[in-house]
Amino acid sequence: MKIFKALKIILSLVPLLWIIVLFFPETYADFWSISWKILIIIMFVRPLRDIFPKLKFLDYLVKLRKELWIIVWIFWLAHVIWFFLWLWMFTEFLSNPTMWDYKWYLFWWVLAFLVSIPLLITSNLKSIKLLWKNWKRLQTLAYFMFFFVLIHVAFIEKDEMWWTLSIWFVYIIIFVLAWYLNKKRLATSTSEKYLCVPCWWIYDEALWDPDWWIAPWTKWEDIPDTWKCPVCWVGKEDFKQINRLKLKDNSIETNIKSIQILNKNKDVIELSLETKKEIIVKAGQFITFILKDNSWEFRRSYSVSESKNNELKFLIKIKKDWRWGKIFEKMKIWDKLKIEWAFWNFALKETNVKKVFIASGTGLSPVYNMLKTINNNEEKILFFWLKENNDIFYLEQLQKISWLKTYIYLSREDNLLNDLDNIKFFRWRINLNNSLKELNLEKNTEFYICWNPWLVEETTQALKNNWFTEIFKEIF
Repeated sequence: MKIFKALKIILSLVPLLWIIVLFFPETYADFWSISWKILIIIMFVRPLRDIFPKLKFLDYLVKLRKELWIIVWIFWLAHVIWFFLWLWMFTEFLSNPTMWDYKWYLFWWVLAFLVSIPLLITSNLKSIKLLWKNWKRLQTLAYFMFFFVLIHVAFIEKDEMWWTLSIWFVYIIIFVLAWYLNKKRLATSTSEKYLCVPCWWIYDEALWDPDWWIAPWTKWEDIPDTWKCPVCWVGKEDFKQINRLKLKDNSIETNIKSIQILNKNKDVIELSLETKKEIIVKAGQFITFILKDNSWEFRRSYSVSESKNNELKFLIKIKKDWRWGKIFEKMKIWDKLKIEWAFWNFALKETNVKKVFIASGTGLSPVYNMLKTINNNEEKILFFWLKENNDIFYLEQLQKISWLKTYIYLSREDNLLNDLDNIKFFRWRINLNNSLKELNLEKNTEFYICWNPWLVEETTQALKNNWFTEIFKEIF
């Protein structure tokens, strides 16, 4: 492992050699030759790794693709720098008719260079976040660049043209074979699989995610916590382990009845869907939205905040830079939207013990649904955490529940709103330890938590430290 890390460091330093071309211009051809050969290795290593998964040296090459790509780009740019430095009349060069003759090697060089520009600009994590699924589509330009470069080399080395062109045909054969074997492995694999809940992308241990340098047969627990879904960019906590996945079309078509912005920051909406027939929804149950954009169809689950006759209401947090956020921003009344059931049931227990609810943001959705289904008038408690006054929503609805005592915590707000009859405002995050002491709750009190993964676990541990055991949670 130490040798491998040392090799990565050495490869990271190799691109610095490009400066030689400024002092010895004749080396431009050597830089190009090295760049071309490494490009062949990079393009072939991925399909070869699929065909021969037991060859360890291919596995190591896959993990070095990032460093090898950098060498390709820098050495090619060194070649380009020389080219521009030594072309005295570049404008005349571009205006020369032979320049645009496909039978001339420079024509293919220019095509390869133009295709490489977006690849070079987007070869970073920020671009992956910004482009999402389109980033993977953009990366397919590498195949065109490889083809154009290959034609460029073939015209330069005319004596070996057919030998050079054969590289492309061999690559196509290997690529198709790798695709077929992967498809066959996926269909028959008994390996562990993990489903991305928001978009339904599947991580299969028998396959891999080369864009994040995850090798085949990497166990789920061995994948770094910083890894993200390559489609929708959520973390490992949003994946569920599955054995056999049966995707049947159980979708229900609905119409959007209303869309209402709930808060001043305009990033929380109440979405009402009208169905053709009444759907019975339990408190805390989630429904899956089938969404579609220019990339492809994907799924995202939301808890029902209210269900009445043929109408379903949802509280949805819009993240404008996120894939589904962009879709919700464009929705309008009477648009059609497909939904289907998901597999969770954050259910309210039918007991007479005291109940405490803890939620943040649109995590209030399943909690609000639960509160509306409670028939008795015994006092219930809600801890609700938001960032600032402009994030607040559903104040009137919460205030109307007379037997509900609500504590709203604002972590970034100095100017708190005035307390209402059954709603009190506090600065900073929920201080559960202090609140538990003040409320003097019995040990059989039930707690219902809907929050993000880290705070759910933190809150659960705090409750257990105070000897509470009836804890029910939903992670979003």
